[in-house]
Amino acid sequence: MRRLALAIALLAACGDDDSGGGDIPISGLEGAVINAYCNIYVSCGLLDDAATCKQIYTDIEIDPSLVAAVEAGKVIYHPDKARECINGLSSTCDRNTFNRNDNAEACDQTFEGTVGANGQCAMNEECISQQCDVPSCPDACCQGTCFGDMPPTRPHIGESCGTTGSCVASYCNTTTLICEPYLADGAACTSASQCLNGSCTNQMCVGYPGTGEPCGGTASTLCANLGDVCNTTSMTCVAYALGGDSCTADRDCSPIYSCGTAGTCQLKPRFGEACVPQTSNDCIDRSYCDPTTNLCTAPKADGGSCTTDRECASNNCDNTTTTCSTLPICI
Repeated sequence: MRRLALAIALLAACGDDDSGGGDIPISGLEGAVINAYCNIYVSCGLLDDAATCKQIYTDIEIDPSLVAAVEAGKVIYHPDKARECINGLSSTCDRNTFNRNDNAEACDQTFEGTVGANGQCAMNEECISQQCDVPSCPDACCQGTCFGDMPPTRPHIGESCGTTGSCVASYCNTTTLICEPYLADGAACTSASQCLNGSCTNQMCVGYPGTGEPCGGTASTLCANLGDVCNTTSMTCVAYALGGDSCTADRDCSPIYSCGTAGTCQLKPRFGEACVPQTSNDCIDRSYCDPTTNLCTAPKADGGSCTTDRECASNNCDNTTTTCSTLPICI
């Protein structure tokens, strides 16, 4: 399947510090996204250090077809909006702030389409409306048609959200179809998306519990801090254990680690190490767990047999031929 145009939604990246100002050229966008998320991982206590992060996550990339569309003039790339988008990623470790990403407007505006209604397109970004109706054609380059001539916008508080269902720094009231301020703790709610602090429990907005606060002790309970876990013994939110820290179960450790036989957290398997496919001990880096050897193995080149995208260096396993293949540039 086609790779995502931007890896903004993935909390899986790393690199050196990239905070600050300055436009981001499209050639530097991948690195900027990687750096931003790596900083979040380390500062929030999900990984020991940036160097470890850099060894693990190396496959974030911008869709080559999107880059080609920019070079061809079908898409306009705004490096200033890219910087605003990157800088707008949560500078705190608050789970709800991170999930909401109230600065998403700048991310929406990073790529601007130039093709009008009924014009030919291969991806949403090429269209002024950001809506390209492309026929289904897996693993091939198909041309579609742009739908509409109006650039997409996100409504603000007091504006209609009937056509988008998405608001800027507010929520869409499904009855009035108007953007309204987030609800404070204690207010009646029907959905977590309405609540300022992220959780709607028993039809009432409540905040996620903070570090050291009671959390119920259940495996499904989330804590306010991205780097905390609900401890099932103390029934309070505590910091994830990292490399070398003691543990009794995998959930004591940051999701990037597992609880080893020695009772300490260790990084999940990497290239060349023993692994168990589709379990908590699956490969954490760009390698894949070969079920015949139970070893983390380098992805295959084009032409190699495959059953999943992850087995391929191109990140694409052709569903028809069950072989790895590089997707064509499609604009």
